Amino acid sequence: MITPISGTQETGLNFRNRNPSTSREAFQKHIDNGNLKSHKSIVLKGVSTYPGHTAAEVAKKIGLSHVETQRRLSDLCRDGVLLMSGRRRCQVKGSAMSLWWPCL
Repeated sequence: MITPISGTQETGLNFRNRNPSTSREAFQKHIDNGNLKSHKSIVLKGVSTYPGHTAAEVAKKIGLSHVETQRRLSDLCRDGVLLMSGRRRCQVKGSAMSLWWPCL
């Protein structure tokens, strides 16, 4: 059995720790086909255009899934270009969610 280690802990990359080999393969494909870089750019532009919105609200406005948007928000936060600060009821999900802001 493989000991679960998250990609973030191991390499700074974002993949699930419960299925290390399949998750790593999927993440590598995301890098190889250019989606990672492209989606990070789309999400960064979305947060810059709509500062103070939740992940779900940004996702709806930019046309990416909530899950993909949330993953790229986390990446961009780790990269130091976005900041998560504050909470309010999301207009998409209806629950309290964190707000995202560009770093100045």
